[in-house]
Amino acid sequence: RRHALTLNFDRPPPAKTLAFHRNLHLHIKLITPTFVMLARYAFVLLCLLHSNDVAVVGQEEVASVSETELLAAIPEIVVSEHQRCGEIFDMHLHLAQWFQSVDGLLAEMDRSSVDRGILYAVYGPGGTAFPADMPDPNDQVSEMANNSQGRIFGFASCNTTHANWNAVRDEELMRLRAYLDMPEFVGAKLAPPQTCLPLDGERISDVVRTVSESTTPVLAIHVGTTPFCGPLGAMFGLKACCSQEYVSPSLLAPLVEQYAETTFILLHSGHDYLPIEDINFYNGELVDESIALAQKFPNVYLEISALHSETDPSKEDDFNYPGGLELLQKIVNAGLTNKMMWGSDANHVQGRLVEAMKESFEDMIAAGMTDEERCQSVAGLSKTIFGLNEADADGGVDGKGDDAETDVTTSGVAALCFWSSFASVAASLGIAMVANNV
Repeated sequence: RRHALTLNFDRPPPAKTLAFHRNLHLHIKLITPTFVMLARYAFVLLCLLHSNDVAVVGQEEVASVSETELLAAIPEIVVSEHQRCGEIFDMHLHLAQWFQSVDGLLAEMDRSSVDRGILYAVYGPGGTAFPADMPDPNDQVSEMANNSQGRIFGFASCNTTHANWNAVRDEELMRLRAYLDMPEFVGAKLAPPQTCLPLDGERISDVVRTVSESTTPVLAIHVGTTPFCGPLGAMFGLKACCSQEYVSPSLLAPLVEQYAETTFILLHSGHDYLPIEDINFYNGELVDESIALAQKFPNVYLEISALHSETDPSKEDDFNYPGGLELLQKIVNAGLTNKMMWGSDANHVQGRLVEAMKESFEDMIAAGMTDEERCQSVAGLSKTIFGLNEADADGGVDGKGDDAETDVTTSGVAALCFWSSFASVAASLGIAMVANNV
């Protein structure tokens, strides 16, 4: 939550405040120039300590580098897009094994010029509920969002893979609703091919209804195939479903029309993630379906993450799943850049995020997107859909339009240095600072 100091000069101070000020004035007269000098030195020392080379946070040690060093390590196109647009918002981030707290993820975002993003609580492939001793991904996302100083928001999810859905329906939907009503969550996410969830069945209808009735009526749905339907799934022993009933965006049309006040985001815009020889290779047909749905319904948006995944980033344009540029060109030609949201889906492996951004931004330019359209895609549209504004980045996680009235706000290192120094001086004077009297 944002903290603010509100000054009201219209109301006369109460008598106890005047007495407090008279006593404070007497104390101040006793302060010697030496004490003032020591207080200033303490202020400077605190700021230096705060910007130390290594910050130890929780169980992780996160090395900090200067802004100049950061910019030197970031591809020029990423730097220029960030400077021109003012912010980069990554609407597709995942929990991963390489970071155990939000500090590792934030450090990766810093190294990639990503200001804010959405972290997904996903019930992944496998077809079974999470083990009892495994943390609920919703809880993990909630904790990280609440410890991110307003930089991370969450997508909630629920487990639709139970053999007997009717037996657990109420429990699962109530749990999903509870998370959606938390301020750190700005929407929900489903992965039908990874969880073998039919796009026209009872289960997805139940989920959509629950999302629509929540305080956060936003649902992101993976449409199109997944690599887990191919060799990758076999490698990990995971079952996924990529036949028409699990991947075709057109099957969502009745739900989209019925729940017109709910925002639907089509993740990956129907991109093909299987090789051309696979039985479930659709040759761009699902992209066309996604575009048609977004053209027909005002509450449907397209998301373009994971189009530029590379096994070896040192090899230029060596994409695992070709066709990203063609997909972008189709969206541009359809006149839908105003409904296109950028996300990376590239933080699964540490260090890969910024390279995926570089390739994505290059193809957005190659597809003919204007400067304004690209800024709308990499930040503007996400902030609009999720109800975020610039003030939300100052330390809160309320992504649902908190309209707290403030006259003066403080944040960051300057706020920490100022208030810590003030508190030290106040303590030296023997003044007890009580919150409701300040």
